Amino acid sequence: MVQLNKDTLLLGKDSWADGHYGNYANSRVMLNDSRMIQELREGNVIGKYQLLDAMQKLAD
Repeated sequence: MVQLNKDTLLLGKDSWADGHYGNYANSRVMLNDSRMIQELREGNVIGKYQLLDAMQKLAD
């Protein structure tokens, strides 16, 4: 855990879950993040590449 400020913690790092690493287009892996994080859940409902875009924007 890394405390970023009094209201925000960073849990985990160095993963492909940011959408910038790995073979997203051909992966059948669905991380819990896409169901548990509201901004990603909304992208997940719209479609696979909208989810990727949301993952990348949050990571950036």
